[in-house]
Amino acid sequence: MPLLLLVMSLSVAHAAMLPTGVPPSRAAFYARAKEFQCLDGSARIPYDQINDDYCDCADGSDEPGTSACPNGHFYCENRQHTPHLLISSRVNDGICDCCDGSDEENGDVTCPNTCEELGRSHREERERMKAVRASGWEKRKLMVEEGKRMKEEKEAGVSGLKVEKDGMEGDKNTAEKEKNEAEEKEKAVRKIHDDDMLSKRTEKRRSAATLLFNTIDTDMDGKITLEELKGLNYIEKREDGTMNEDALKRFVNENGDADIEHFITNSFHSIRQMRRDHIANEKREKEEKENGGDIKMDEMEEVEEVQEGVEKHGDEEDIEEDASPVEEVDELDDNVPFAPFSDEDNKVFDAAREARQKYDDIKRKMDDIHRQITDAESFSSLDFGEDLAWAPLKGKCSDLEIGEYVYKLCPFDKCTQKEKNGYSETNMGTWKGWESAHSSMKYGDGTTCWNGPARSTLVSIECGDEDELVEASEPGRCEYHFTYRTPAACKDPSIDEVIHSEL
Repeated sequence: MPLLLLVMSLSVAHAAMLPTGVPPSRAAFYARAKEFQCLDGSARIPYDQINDDYCDCADGSDEPGTSACPNGHFYCENRQHTPHLLISSRVNDGICDCCDGSDEENGDVTCPNTCEELGRSHREERERMKAVRASGWEKRKLMVEEGKRMKEEKEAGVSGLKVEKDGMEGDKNTAEKEKNEAEEKEKAVRKIHDDDMLSKRTEKRRSAATLLFNTIDTDMDGKITLEELKGLNYIEKREDGTMNEDALKRFVNENGDADIEHFITNSFHSIRQMRRDHIANEKREKEEKENGGDIKMDEMEEVEEVQEGVEKHGDEEDIEEDASPVEEVDELDDNVPFAPFSDEDNKVFDAAREARQKYDDIKRKMDDIHRQITDAESFSSLDFGEDLAWAPLKGKCSDLEIGEYVYKLCPFDKCTQKEKNGYSETNMGTWKGWESAHSSMKYGDGTTCWNGPARSTLVSIECGDEDELVEASEPGRCEYHFTYRTPAACKDPSIDEVIHSEL
């Protein structure tokens, strides 16, 4: 018999002689003898008392195959899959924990042997992950080259950008001076125009107010009294139709009258509006009377349009042939049509617009150069690894949609969350550095929760052949956890295989 087969046969035979639940690594301690010494040296017991369902050793080492000792462990051999240890309380508890069913040998439950199937799936997954790591490692090499190129470009470009920015400072100052001068001229032209419009509007308002004042001042003494106001048929009355003298007093001074200046300042707007409302109501009542009190919908809309017209433009309708003098006042619209600007004015506006555009273009370009300089200078302050493999991830964001939310990770920048159909994002933390070098990132000082702390996110990094955010959860209030895969986290598979083979 070949030596290898002989050794394997002896190992199998030796293992078969071991008490149930003993791992091969402890086989020497359980060699059949008259007595068994507890592994912690606390006692010696007859060998036959091993696995007798009574805990004799303080460390539970005499009951590897039962649940008698709370601190004991049971070894699942799990041939064709992965061996592992169970705590003793899970032995013969009616639940199949070992894939070979060896933890439930008392007959209370029948456990199928699923080790072959699980082992096959495990080996397939292991091969898949091996392929992912190999692919990721190759992509990582490209990321290293990209990181080096980025660093070289940024460092080489900074000096040139600073020279370009300094050279534009003079152009910016000149453009700003020209812009300010052009805007001063523009402001002066607009002020002349606005002052003219205001003067005309004030003059027209005064004319309209004077006209209405004269229709109310029946004795033509240059003052309006309470008695004259009471004589107006459009002055608001109480619900019972009586005159509200207290309300009228707001239109006159403490002496009980009002001159033209007081009228313009304190009364004109309100009295004019009451007059317009009265005209519109009379128009509606007339329409109702002519239609027998039944106004159709389209007719009602027409009446409303008339009322709107009265409110906007004053009374432009004749109410009745025998209308009173008050109702014949039809020039109360104090609006002034917009006066167009002259060609010379428009030239001033065009010059100001061009000056602003010139200044804005120069400033925008200088701001962009400043941003590039800042970005290049901050590049060296970030830990992208000694070989710069992590550098290409800066500015490259990954999204993950879960339920009603979309989570986003932008490495070395921030984490966000937003509703799927929403627009605004919630800041879940900005870059604070590596929590554990190149294996987990921390982001903090995000948007503060209601009555809670500022949001923060811990990002666990895994090897993957693509840059992708694969998991997002909230294990604590306003504390989030992401899982992110990237080739940058992949190690050399050849070195990894050597380490595992040695273990």
